Amino acid sequence: MRVRTEAKREAILESAAQVFMEMGYERASMAEIADRTVCSKPTLYSYFPSKTELFMGAIIHKLGGQVAAVYNDLPSHAPEEPGPVLTRLGEHHITTIASPEAFAFKSLIVATMTNRDDAERFWELGNKRLVEIIETYLIAAGRGTASVGVVRS
Repeated sequence: MRVRTEAKREAILESAAQVFMEMGYERASMAEIADRTVCSKPTLYSYFPSKTELFMGAIIHKLGGQVAAVYNDLPSHAPEEPGPVLTRLGEHHITTIASPEAFAFKSLIVATMTNRDDAERFWELGNKRLVEIIETYLIAAGRGTASVGVVRS
């Protein structure tokens, strides 16, 4: 029995992101991703049980990694005045989502995520977590409520 490692998972996500960007979701294959990662398809499937899960993982890996550090550090700024903290957070977020790489991935997401269940799963893995971090920060700063309303269609 082989042991799964974080390094192998990262390599798979990097290869998958490249393949999805080059070929699009439909044409990308698990075989191509396995070849580029230099692993077998069973190994690939042991990390990601489906192409959809791998796609979501690759997107979150590429885009989430750019914002995760700033968002995860947010609660430590609770003693500070929220206005400047949230302004810095917003500026960082806008810079990140406006990058050419992020734009390319978002275009791929829009073209691919036509299934409501997949879109909901993507929300759960990505944006919902960011909203929860902001909520935690606001509560810690003494300016939040137990529930932050989010409007989505």
